[in-house]
Amino acid sequence: MSPLVGVIIPCGAGMFSSFFDKLLFVLIFLLVAQVPSISDQYLGYLQEYKKTSIQNIDQLKVNADMHGYKDVSSMLYDWLTYDIPAVIDDAEGKFKLLQQYEQVIADKAYLQQANYFEQLLFIANPLKWGVLKNVLKDYHPSIPVNVGVISFAILATLLLQVLLYLPFWLGKGIGQGMSTKEKLLFSR
Repeated sequence: MSPLVGVIIPCGAGMFSSFFDKLLFVLIFLLVAQVPSISDQYLGYLQEYKKTSIQNIDQLKVNADMHGYKDVSSMLYDWLTYDIPAVIDDAEGKFKLLQQYEQVIADKAYLQQANYFEQLLFIANPLKWGVLKNVLKDYHPSIPVNVGVISFAILATLLLQVLLYLPFWLGKGIGQGMSTKEKLLFSR
């Protein structure tokens, strides 16, 4: 019997609650099974970003070497001391580019070695949602054929389904010692 019977789905609707449980499982499974392909798409996005940014970073390195700076950061710190607002704005923009580039390198290295659950947590991180929006613009869902991916997706689906049902199970346990009148009062 479904944990949702009598809570969300009225009693006597066991057939529908069973159908609801299965439908919920399939929907969660299909979403969770997308993690590896989204991760691959994310890696492709990071690779393209790295490829387009590397030209700007290389040009900054050449400029720093040409003017005797030990690295790009020291050149940009020097630019920040100028009294010209355009130079300061340019230095801040280039610092931002440099930080984004370093973050892309770190994210790419992490995703390449991450297991299924690490990829899931990485993609679900709200700090990564800006990039994820860009990744999902060109994303086309697919069904994985890898046994490992399917087994991890089933495991993650079961875990998520248990977490979704936990409040209902706990709520049923709390009401065990209540009178009928209290149960009616708290069930609304």
